[in-house]
Amino acid sequence: IAVRLDLISKVYGLQQAEAYFNSIPDQLRNFKVYGALLFRYVENKSSEKAEIIFEKMNELGYLKGSLVYNAMLTLYSQIGKHEKLDILVKEMEEKGIDYDSYTLKIQLNSYAAISEIDKLEKVLMKIEADPLVNVDWNGYVIAANGFLKAGLLEKASTMLRRSEQLISNKTSKFAYEVLLTLYATIGNKDEVYRIWNMYKNMVGLYNSGYLCMLSSLLK
Repeated sequence: IAVRLDLISKVYGLQQAEAYFNSIPDQLRNFKVYGALLFRYVENKSSEKAEIIFEKMNELGYLKGSLVYNAMLTLYSQIGKHEKLDILVKEMEEKGIDYDSYTLKIQLNSYAAISEIDKLEKVLMKIEADPLVNVDWNGYVIAANGFLKAGLLEKASTMLRRSEQLISNKTSKFAYEVLLTLYATIGNKDEVYRIWNMYKNMVGLYNSGYLCMLSSLLK
């Protein structure tokens, strides 16, 4: 039922998905069914409807993990309601609901976007202190962008160095291209050349890499 609801929304639109949801007997509306509708509201940035479903899921006792909270945090981050994001994070802490790497990355994105440096650094401290939470290279790039936006170039560089340590073979091409661009934005020519040499040796020669390097040198 949950999969069908999701597909109806994708093929016929949200209105048809709502009509289908309303036809589902109450006893069959489980966590997955409510979750499918919530995720479609989040994807469509329908905040008011998402909040109604979120509250209903709360009443039914479905808010026991981070999954649904992460969906709402994503929504608030995307539509710029950062104050509601903070309220939800606090609610998770009060209920003893464990955050995960997605929770922290959403927070990093949100605080970086509005240059809330104190909050950004608190999230980074959580990441460093919790051995059970693994944030990928992109998480530190998000933090670097936040520091860069605030003009804190040394802190941005520190984040890029941490990001570099987490690059895997699967992500190396795109990751090194991102690092090239950001070091150029910082204005560190030595680091631009260092990353470029690593890119050539570890990834190979790609047109996109040359484009990144050329644009970096122009910067």
